[in-house]
Amino acid sequence: MRALPPAIMGRRPRAAYDIYQYGNRLIYARESCATADLEAPFLLHLIPEDTADLPLDRREYGYGNHDFDFREYGAAFDGICLAIVPLPAYDLAGVRTGQFILGAGRLWTAEFIPAGKGSAPWWRLR
Repeated sequence: MRALPPAIMGRRPRAAYDIYQYGNRLIYARESCATADLEAPFLLHLIPEDTADLPLDRREYGYGNHDFDFREYGAAFDGICLAIVPLPAYDLAGVRTGQFILGAGRLWTAEFIPAGKGSAPWWRLR
C-alpha cells in the first residue's frame, strides 16, 4: 500500500483533521476521533479559477458550496476517522474548509491556495 504524502496542514489547535489532496480528492483524517468529531457538519467552499465553472446560482458568491456530513464520504474504524471527498473537474483557486454547528458557528477552519498552477497537486496553508 502506498503511503499518503505529508498532510496539507499538520495538527493545529484550530483544526480537528489532517487534510490531504490525493488526485481529485480531499482526504480528511483524524486519529483518536470521537463521536463528536463525526457529528458536526463540514464546510467545504471551493473557489474556482474561473467563476463561469460555477452553477449560475453560485456565481455571485464566487465559490461552490460543497458542505457535507461525515457519513456521506467517511468512515470510522479503530478510533480513526477518514473521509474522502471528490473534487470537481475545474481548476481551483482556493479551498476553505472546516466544521461548524448550525446556529453556533464554526469549530475550526482552514484555507488553502494552490501551491502552483496547472498540475501542481499540493496546497499550502493561506
